[in-house]
Amino acid sequence: MDAKQKSATSYSGDFDQTFDQKPKDERVSAWLDKLIAFDTVSHKSNLELIHFVQDYLEKRGVKTSLIHNEEGNKANLVARIGPDVSGGIVLSGHSDVVPVEDQIWTSDPFTLTDKKDGKLYGRGTCDMKGFLAVCLGLVPEFTKMDLNKPLYLLFSYDEEVGCEGIVHALPTLMNHMNDPGAIIIGEPTSMRVVVTHKGIYSFETVFNGIEAHSSLTHRAVNALSYAAKTIAWLDDYQEKLIADIDHHNKRFEPHYTTINAGILEGGTATNIVPNKALLKWHFRYIPGFDAEAMKADYEAFLKRLEAEMKARDKNCSIENIQSANMPAFNMSTGPEAEDFIGKILRLAEENETLAVSYGTEAGHLQKLDLPIVICGPGAIDQAHKPDEFVEIFQLKRCTQFLEKLAQSLC
Repeated sequence: MDAKQKSATSYSGDFDQTFDQKPKDERVSAWLDKLIAFDTVSHKSNLELIHFVQDYLEKRGVKTSLIHNEEGNKANLVARIGPDVSGGIVLSGHSDVVPVEDQIWTSDPFTLTDKKDGKLYGRGTCDMKGFLAVCLGLVPEFTKMDLNKPLYLLFSYDEEVGCEGIVHALPTLMNHMNDPGAIIIGEPTSMRVVVTHKGIYSFETVFNGIEAHSSLTHRAVNALSYAAKTIAWLDDYQEKLIADIDHHNKRFEPHYTTINAGILEGGTATNIVPNKALLKWHFRYIPGFDAEAMKADYEAFLKRLEAEMKARDKNCSIENIQSANMPAFNMSTGPEAEDFIGKILRLAEENETLAVSYGTEAGHLQKLDLPIVICGPGAIDQAHKPDEFVEIFQLKRCTQFLEKLAQSLC
């Protein structure tokens, strides 16, 4: 079967019309149970989940379309509930999750577990299938409302590995919608309203040295040593960023751009001078920070370091690969954006907006020049951890919020 073609199988046969008559909270829990059962770790296909959702929606008269990746084994889903007119609101979330390998779970990560402590456990409960479950659990209400403006569902793939799905969708995304007026991204914010976040640049730097027996270090070029010099340079750069208080932003915690050397690999034995090392690192930058200038500083340092290595042996080299770029997000300004923020604050029953240090697809979606807020169930400090959970109370708050939002469009 062509990977881009949906199977003739009824993916959502167990979510029949009687399912729609169940109480909202039961539907949300059932959807979360179903979504968690799909293993959509980013390196795997998300099509089984997407087709299940698409089948459910189409059986209820909801118009859907898919935007596949080039390989055809993943897809973004776009669905419209309500009239085909301009000015609707997009409810956006990603369908992929992070891996569970090397994490110690006390329950099956791909089985929704209720430990009767007010929390639901499973990979993605918080980040961010909880939000998707609320959106889908409310479809019976949404489809019965007399909406003057549409609600769109936008479910993407591969957010966790650099927002690849939404980046791929952006060039044609508006072909699948009729000039929407705003976007809500349901990342876990404990249902608080986020209007700005830091950006992320990620790099993989490979150091190619010269191998030798450890008794002959003068004939070798230790790749790990040069990787260590690079980490020291990054540490020094971080100290400069901390000291440069003129470029801090007190809305964020911490106030400044941060650097993290996350992975260093290299070497085979203590009696062998390593000829290769791999450093993976990233920096999270505040809006307005000149990320390109920092990238240029790093590349200039690597050029000097490579020259030092080549002076010892011309066969040495350094390769630097930018592995991800998630732009910083800052809410658009103007009366329209301010009105939208005010509306979302009222519906979410919050008094103030927040800034966060983690990244979302908002950094890319802001290219559409629409008001965007980030507001969803669950706490970010539960994301990516073993025994990930979402509080049932948070799901209820999100359910109330989205139902009021839809009613405001009637």
